[in-house]
Amino acid sequence: MSALFHNDFDRLLRERMMSHGGVDVKRFKESKDFIRESEMERNRKRYARFRKLHPEINRENQRKYREAHKDEISERMKAYRESHKDAIRERFRKWYDDNRESCLEQQVKWRKSHKEEIKAYWRKYRETHKEKIADKMKAYREKHNEEIKSYQREWYMKNREKILAKRKAKGYMKNAED
Repeated sequence: MSALFHNDFDRLLRERMMSHGGVDVKRFKESKDFIRESEMERNRKRYARFRKLHPEINRENQRKYREAHKDEISERMKAYRESHKDAIRERFRKWYDDNRESCLEQQVKWRKSHKEEIKAYWRKYRETHKEKIADKMKAYREKHNEEIKSYQREWYMKNREKILAKRKAKGYMKNAED
């Protein structure tokens, strides 16, 4: 019995669900040996016939073709992405919904291991987009003016003694009480 990769198993499950109008996943997974033998053997034979009819198609020739026609392939892919934006977005959204937990775990790992790169990126972004950031901050301050004022009042009341002591030490307060 040949090894069945996880993606092949998922693909078979998806095909079964589409062709049979839904399938009991637990029973399907329990029957994996039978599925591997029958369906994978059928697929192996079909792909073997295809490879026999097209001996020129192999990984090395595909790589050479892609290198030789890089611009043409790039144009084709760009045209496809432009004409199928909604389908691509929907396919990605569906994939993300199915794999949300693993995506979030990977993001956490990546962010932990690339802290300095992230800081450098945002530092550069702030330097190059000063006006944009200033506009956003201004809009936020206008929208949340009362909240900001109440926070400032609260902070001042908590830190009043320190503030007055600093002012007195710097000589800003001429009539300060001793």
